[in-house]
Amino acid sequence: MAERDIIFLVGKEEYGLDVTFVTAIEPMMDIVPVPNAPACVLGLMNLRGEVIPVYSLRKRFGMEEQDDAAKNKLIVARYDEKSIAFKVDEVKEIIECTPDK
Repeated sequence: MAERDIIFLVGKEEYGLDVTFVTAIEPMMDIVPVPNAPACVLGLMNLRGEVIPVYSLRKRFGMEEQDDAAKNKLIVARYDEKSIAFKVDEVKEIIECTPDK
């Protein structure tokens, strides 16, 4: 059975996330900082009434933050009934992956 992945960029590297976990891909929006949060947590956002933590993959990977609002996206994922948003540099495409036999 084929799996569909969302391919996104952080720096020059491409990463993939199974589309079944993704609930939304949003443009950058207002993020409220959280005092004393880890550096990779940018803050909280309100998406259609749900308060969601926003996590910077650039900061987590030890890179400098890069603000290109035209390309930066928030990938909102849901797992185990919890939502989190990942700030990424760019969302490239959705691909279909077939497992190797």
